[in-house]
Amino acid sequence: MGPGGHVLTFPINHGQTLNIVAFKSTDQEWPDSQKLVSTSAREKALADFEGYGHQVQALLNLTQPKLDVVSLSSALLIIRLPSFRCGL
Repeated sequence: MGPGGHVLTFPINHGQTLNIVAFKSTDQEWPDSQKLVSTSAREKALADFEGYGHQVQALLNLTQPKLDVVSLSSALLIIRLPSFRCGL
């Protein structure tokens, strides 16, 4: 955790892959209001999380050079589902 963001990790593929999810708040406009996913680069993530500690920088250095960025803007996340089920 740090100012305006945090990083989570999850082992996937039976522990063969580490999924890294990094959240960072920004005042920048989203590039395309019709798309929830944009492309970025590892260097941008490293810059966004500069000062978060060497562990975070080491994790981000493990990522692919090209990264997907997903908007978490509440305006973009209004999705109408045909149904909802709670429980098993």
